[in-house]
Amino acid sequence: SMSYSIDIFKKKVRPTKSLIDMLTYVTMFPQLIAGPIVRYSQIQNDLKNKTITMHDLDTGLQRFLLGFSKKVLIANNIEQIVKFNFQSFNHNFYESWLAGLSFMVQVYFDFSAYSDMAIGLGRMLGFKFPENFNTPYRSRSIKEFWTRWHITLSMWLRDYVYYSLGGSHKGSSRTYLNIGLVFLTCGLWHGADWTFIVWGLYQAFFICIERAGLIRKLESTPKFFQHLYFLTVTLIGFIFIRAQDLPQALNIIANLFKPLNFQLTDILFEKVFFYNHLWLLIGIILCFPIPKYLRRSVYLENLGKPQIKRLGLLILFAFSIIELSATQYQPFFYFRF
Repeated sequence: SMSYSIDIFKKKVRPTKSLIDMLTYVTMFPQLIAGPIVRYSQIQNDLKNKTITMHDLDTGLQRFLLGFSKKVLIANNIEQIVKFNFQSFNHNFYESWLAGLSFMVQVYFDFSAYSDMAIGLGRMLGFKFPENFNTPYRSRSIKEFWTRWHITLSMWLRDYVYYSLGGSHKGSSRTYLNIGLVFLTCGLWHGADWTFIVWGLYQAFFICIERAGLIRKLESTPKFFQHLYFLTVTLIGFIFIRAQDLPQALNIIANLFKPLNFQLTDILFEKVFFYNHLWLLIGIILCFPIPKYLRRSVYLENLGKPQIKRLGLLILFAFSIIELSATQYQPFFYFRF
């Protein structure tokens, strides 16, 4: 609603004369709760000249089944590990890393699954929603991450907050202040809690130091080191998002750097089912794109064929229904925001 009003004020779009079109846009159920954030300009043509083809139904259904399977099989199973880790306030080295890593994978599959399902449902209804994720964990910097993670929110904050504050056109000091205000807004968007405020300012800090010169130094290092830097910084940041409060977050983060605080008796494989850890391993692998030399494999090329892809998705859907019937309801993580 805000973007619609602002775009009209800036004369980027013309106001609709149809109350039905306006209400359809504002209350569009597939993406209403957690995105992708859709602007009126992106679907105004679909509202006026909407056609639904068999290709739309086929493509949309496949995308929905993919998202449904990601949520039920991967995100829900990893959530069991996440819950176990974040219910404690005394973590050792192993538990701290597992807490951060498991949540980092779980939140990606949970949120991207919602986006997949929303995009799929929208396509089946004749709407082409924008993409919201682009393999974010392959990034090599925090700046790149925000061009791949919750893309529609990043672009919304850029266009309606950052640019409105002056962007980077009012000197370096004002640019850094604007970045801080944007990510403070992003943190408060997630929730009015100190953990979210710290997380937002934490993101702003790394964006600023990368802009100040760190990014150039990173680009002169091996790609592996760049990925390691990004994944470590991001893992620490996500701990603030999931922790019950600031003291717990700081305790977990502190123990990430205490390798001597390691007790074999506390290893979580003894406390959480091996089955959940298996899905965590699968999730870690699927966070990253398949290497080119594997994509050229005969077997993987066959998996890309439409008939095999549809059959695979139907098998995943059936397995997901069985899994869902045997577990308790687990809402999407972003429903809390």
